[in-house]
Amino acid sequence: MSAFRADFENEGLRHSEDRLTHLEAIIRTEQVNLEKLDEEKAAHARGIEALEANILSQEKELRTLQEGLDEKTKAVDVAKKAASKVSKVFDQAMKEIAACVSAMVDLSIYFAVPITP
Repeated sequence: MSAFRADFENEGLRHSEDRLTHLEAIIRTEQVNLEKLDEEKAAHARGIEALEANILSQEKELRTLQEGLDEKTKAVDVAKKAASKVSKVFDQAMKEIAACVSAMVDLSIYFAVPITP
């Protein structure tokens, strides 16, 4: 083999070794970056788990509050119905009282008798 050819092959080999060294450095850098990304991913996953647990807890609290609200709403509805019935009875009683008073006034005018309490 000629010296020129040997030098050419040696130059090609050095060039390949330089590229290999450069590519190995890139691989090491990317491995470090990948490890950092994996750590961030794990941290985000833990954060998501905590948020999901918080959401579940708040949903449970919301259901409890909703049940309480439903019970209070039912109690208010019952109270409204009772108040409505009482109001109707009161209105009827007032009408009857008014009719009696009116009749007494009519009688007192008719018979000219003063009304005394």
